[in-house]
Amino acid sequence: MSEHAHSDREGSGERPEDLIVAASPELNLPRPTFEVLGARVPRFAIAPNLIFDVELNDPSGFEIFTISLAVQIAIEPAQRRYDEATRERLTELLKQPQYKPFAVEEQVAVIYAGTRGYLDPFPTAKVGAFQEALLGKLKTSYPQFLEGIRKEKALTPDLEATLKKALGEVSKTFA
Repeated sequence: MSEHAHSDREGSGERPEDLIVAASPELNLPRPTFEVLGARVPRFAIAPNLIFDVELNDPSGFEIFTISLAVQIAIEPAQRRYDEATRERLTELLKQPQYKPFAVEEQVAVIYAGTRGYLDPFPTAKVGAFQEALLGKLKTSYPQFLEGIRKEKALTPDLEATLKKALGEVSKTFA
């Protein structure tokens, strides 16, 4: 990060030298610097991810092919409170058959259903049947959803819309 750009971070406890990429000292080159312009979290990423927008400044004129950033981030867990019936449905939802674990993309779909209230109208005894119906609907009518999750490793807005459509159709059959 350039010294000028650092001024808006004073008091944050960061030192400018912590944010400078050092060139090999034996080359005696000016030190390239970078400025983090922003960071964002991909929506519904399956694994914790951050995407950094970085501006590089290399006074030596050499082309920089890669940079390596060491970043330490603390993520606060979301605090959600579910009533007893919802907790029971979510617990039932997370049960998997022995020796037949659900694929990640299937888990994304059923956890989304459980945490977004799609199971709320149904008793716990019907959660397993709802889950089977949802996965069956996705496999037969919306295979692009499952493939999209495998490929993107995130629930994109288009994939979320497809999932909502499938959930709406399955919910109607259980009403």
